[in-house]
Amino acid sequence: MKRTLAALALLALPTLALADTAVGLKDNMKALGKLYKAIQATVGDRGQNTANADSAGKMVVLFQAVGKQMPDSIAQLPPDQQKAALADFQRLINEEQKLSESLKAAFAAGDNTSAANIVNKMNLDKKEGHDKYNKE
Repeated sequence: MKRTLAALALLALPTLALADTAVGLKDNMKALGKLYKAIQATVGDRGQNTANADSAGKMVVLFQAVGKQMPDSIAQLPPDQQKAALADFQRLINEEQKLSESLKAAFAAGDNTSAANIVNKMNLDKKEGHDKYNKE
């Protein structure tokens, strides 16, 4: 029993580390990008469903952290514009978090068609967010 609990605790460590908002927004977004690209490349491969569900779960945690961070593009706005821009950024991030939760569930259920549709929606949301808040 002790070994099982210790093993579960070790498995949780990477996810807990991902949730650290002390990690910069750019690093969190890079981690999200890597997870997303890996899922996108294998979304139709049922043999990858377990790994993709795990990756989608990690994305949920990362989006939770990102939602508490402010992009430089918003921080550089005049103070009277920051509140609205941050609310819109958080709306997009919350949508991505919900989609990541749905993606995890789709992979867990073996529904690769739904997973592919969710990945496509996430790609559109990502483009909208990057067009607005990532001017690099």
